[in-house]
Amino acid sequence: MSVSDLGVGLVAQPLQIYLLVSNINILSQSYIDLDHYEAIIHAYRVVANVLKYASFFSIVALSADRFLVIRLQLQYQDAITHKRAITGVISFWLLSAFLPLIRLREWLPENIFFILTVTIQFISLITAGLFYFKTFLASRQHAAQVQDVPVESGETNEAVNATRERKAALGIFYVYLALMACYLPIICFNIAENVIGPVRTSLGYKVNLYVTILLALNSSLSPLIYCWKMRRIRQAMINILSQPFQN
Repeated sequence: MSVSDLGVGLVAQPLQIYLLVSNINILSQSYIDLDHYEAIIHAYRVVANVLKYASFFSIVALSADRFLVIRLQLQYQDAITHKRAITGVISFWLLSAFLPLIRLREWLPENIFFILTVTIQFISLITAGLFYFKTFLASRQHAAQVQDVPVESGETNEAVNATRERKAALGIFYVYLALMACYLPIICFNIAENVIGPVRTSLGYKVNLYVTILLALNSSLSPLIYCWKMRRIRQAMINILSQPFQN
């Protein structure tokens, strides 16, 4: 997910800023290169969609991973090997790139493609939510088991691990909530446009602008949430940022 967030910051957001400035120039009747403008629009749509789908699939993968960590415990390393993790990451990135390619090449009618992508987005959000609910139940069960373990059997280490697992799951759950808050408005706006037709009013343009900005904001919120809820990540960020001042 960090790769998709970085991609939004380095590629998608600069393209979005260029398009916003170009729209202002169009409204003020200033000259712009329309061919270049249309090429940037296509590039932005492809990049934004690839990163959007990657974010959806990443949050599902993270929610599933947190559930398996608590559920499998000692068997986690055997079940989720490095090779399987790499295969999963490559698979959802290939799928994230393939979906915008379908639209770019017009392999499916526009309405069929829209139904397909909205279905994928809603299934991803619901699946991630179910995993987090199961993680919550599993963490409670694990905490109850730890309380029943005698001190001489290593209760302290088990309790620390259980607390760490719950904090990690809670941190990623906040990332999931941020994803919901940032993506649901644009999904609902796109559904409304496909049901009632493109909105050409001033209000429609403003709503489109706000939901698009909110979509890009998600990639800025996720790192902040990780630093806020996960002490190890926060400490690593502090160490990196303080290095230039230590020389």
